[in-house]
Amino acid sequence: MTEIETERLKLRQFILDDLDELYRLYNNPKVMKYVGKGILTKTETEAKILSTIESWNQNNFGMWVIVHKIDNKMIGRCGLCFLDNTPEIELGYLLNPAY
Repeated sequence: MTEIETERLKLRQFILDDLDELYRLYNNPKVMKYVGKGILTKTETEAKILSTIESWNQNNFGMWVIVHKIDNKMIGRCGLCFLDNTPEIELGYLLNPAY
């Protein structure tokens, strides 16, 4: 699994065990205000993780988990993904407002 580390952050690929932490972000209206279609259910969040894992397998790129190293918590996600129904690629990110 590919990882990137800085002094404060670690970026790593998603795994299914990230479901609960990602769901807390995707279920937060402040976080999701400008992302996609708003807050997501736990089932929708799981589908996003599976889609992200598949993107890495097929395209060798996708979203990364952003981990705050001091408390070892997921504080967001960032990376590259295809825009829906297009061959266009966008850089996307979201962060927990506390960070």
